[in-house]
Amino acid sequence: MEVPDGNTENDQRTTISENEDLKLQVMELKASEEQQKKVESALRASEEQFRRFFNTAPVGLSISNAQGELLNANNVVQELLDFSLEEFKTMNIHDIYYDPSDRQRLLKCTV
Repeated sequence: MEVPDGNTENDQRTTISENEDLKLQVMELKASEEQQKKVESALRASEEQFRRFFNTAPVGLSISNAQGELLNANNVVQELLDFSLEEFKTMNIHDIYYDPSDRQRLLKCTV
């Protein structure tokens, strides 16, 4: 059956169905964006909690990568070893261990 604008009823049903699909996709996208914002907010909170713990811990903490490059150290480590953070980052973790084999034993325990 032809309708006044020259389209068939079937064409109109298809258009309506496509519009409903688009509305559903938009709603799903909005829900996805809201979930992404929640995840990002939780990540920021977790990062802040870690940063606070790391910077205020009463013991020396440092972070190094698998190659032993020192990436960060809290104030306790810097004071204990008498190095600034900038100096610390130019070093390798092997430079700090009294017995470098201690690092290998530590790495075996964490794998």
